[in-house]
Amino acid sequence: MPDPMEDHKCRKIAEARMGPGREEWIGILLEPIPGHEVETHCWHIITPYKSVVFGIVPEDMFVASVFAEIINKKPLNPKWVTRMAANYQKIGEIENA
Repeated sequence: MPDPMEDHKCRKIAEARMGPGREEWIGILLEPIPGHEVETHCWHIITPYKSVVFGIVPEDMFVASVFAEIINKKPLNPKWVTRMAANYQKIGEIENA
């Protein structure tokens, strides 16, 4: 079965620069994913071992933030999250310019 995200069309809205061989960015879908029209965004994850793209809904990111808190064993600092969100969005805007 072909991956429906293989040929998706999106516009990058934020990117985290994480070092050599590792990056993550999110995009807004420019057209629906056939058979998965509920998805509104995409999450691109590249590691030294694998590259994947997920179709996501905003609620998926809420879950990711909960997982981050579990892994770090402490609450996320909301001021840090807000500052990093602005930085990541700025990188995404530069890429789209």
